[in-house]
Amino acid sequence: MSSSEKTAWINAIAILLAYGWYIQHILSSSSAGAIARTPYLGSLIVTTVVSTVLVIIGQIVVAINTREREEPADVRDKSVFRRAAYSSHFILYVGGIGVMALALLDVDRFWIGNAMYLTMFLGAWSSEIFRIVYYRRGLPAW
Repeated sequence: MSSSEKTAWINAIAILLAYGWYIQHILSSSSAGAIARTPYLGSLIVTTVVSTVLVIIGQIVVAINTREREEPADVRDKSVFRRAAYSSHFILYVGGIGVMALALLDVDRFWIGNAMYLTMFLGAWSSEIFRIVYYRRGLPAW
């Protein structure tokens, strides 16, 4: 497994763990029927920082345990990264339109903020999943 694929795995797991903790924390902190009044900004910031720290620690572990000399990204790595980013953009576009619709409908900021965070999570996570799939199965011909 190349270091780029290991990076994709680390990123996917870190993003999923951080977002999972965030959802669990918000749901456990909310009172019955009053989830929109749950303070979420602090948890959002903590989740972002924790996700970043997990990725950095994972990268350090991979760098320490990598026996071969790290080669610069080749054409395949660049193609996988680019195609995965393109494939995940659809999620960001649809989610962004959904967030704008919520704002236009004057929905509570809690829902707008969480819809935006969900969109960012799904976009980032799907990009990493696409990278893993493309490394494992190859790039599609389209």
